Amino acid sequence: MSAQETAAGREVVVRVCSGLGNQLFQFACGLALSRRLGADLRLDTSWFDLVAKMHTPLRRLRLRQLNLDAPEAFSSPRRQVVGALVAYFDRWKRGGALIEKLGGMKLIQEAHIMRRRAWDETPGRRRIYLNGYWQTFDHFLAVRDEIHARLALSTRPASRGAAALLDGIHRRRTAFIHVRRGDYTALMGDSGLLSASYYRRGAAVVAGELGEPSWLVFSEDADWARANLGFLGNWQLADYESPDRDLEDLRLMAACRGGIVANSSFSWWGGALGEDPGRPVVAPESYWNRPGTGLEDWALPAWRRVPGWD
Repeated sequence: MSAQETAAGREVVVRVCSGLGNQLFQFACGLALSRRLGADLRLDTSWFDLVAKMHTPLRRLRLRQLNLDAPEAFSSPRRQVVGALVAYFDRWKRGGALIEKLGGMKLIQEAHIMRRRAWDETPGRRRIYLNGYWQTFDHFLAVRDEIHARLALSTRPASRGAAALLDGIHRRRTAFIHVRRGDYTALMGDSGLLSASYYRRGAAVVAGELGEPSWLVFSEDADWARANLGFLGNWQLADYESPDRDLEDLRLMAACRGGIVANSSFSWWGGALGEDPGRPVVAPESYWNRPGTGLEDWALPAWRRVPGWD
């Protein structure tokens, strides 16, 4: 970016929080808006110091391991103060004016999750602070080439188990399936857990385009996968030991020839980061099994959509 482009000293600060998939969405949104405005990108990662320890499973900041980084927006003690105030704001929706004053910025709060925001008008303030998940495809498409160029997925040393799976992916016509259950079981129940029929329908779509592939299944609920995915025939569970399972799973999904994503920001990126943008990727028609949760702004336009529930 030229000196003239940054002469105004504008900054886009994006708050980074939650798991790897959400971190990637937040980074993509901040990067896309900063490029659009000719502004510098800054990160607020205070969530991982102040809030992450209260979450199960524990979330870690992963962007730096993927070569997706930017300078911190705040130094201590302002970093801790702003971080605590934003956490309070998230819970009670109070204190926005104080956040703006202490941070010297305009707070932009995500209004509707998984719905695109019109960025035709942005505040005239020098510093803009983005607070939300920003799970829409438009940001990624705006900076897709830059993210692909910066990502360090394929150059990271692979664990023994991941290396063996990568070898199999490269030797065979492999597609992935991601099954997201875990905390959805308690939090969402049947309205959040995609049905076995969804995966059967998705497998038929992928097989229709690739021919019958070998399937690599990613899930934290191995028992459910074994009990419900036997119709796949040629499949295996991604079961290996690594301290970086999230990063390595993402790399494995990106290496596949196609796949089926869950209602999950993590598997969204497994589908989006493939080297072939035209590979067949299947997504559910809605995020939850209830009205008003369609994925028109979430699923990439080229993805194939099938019903997620019976």
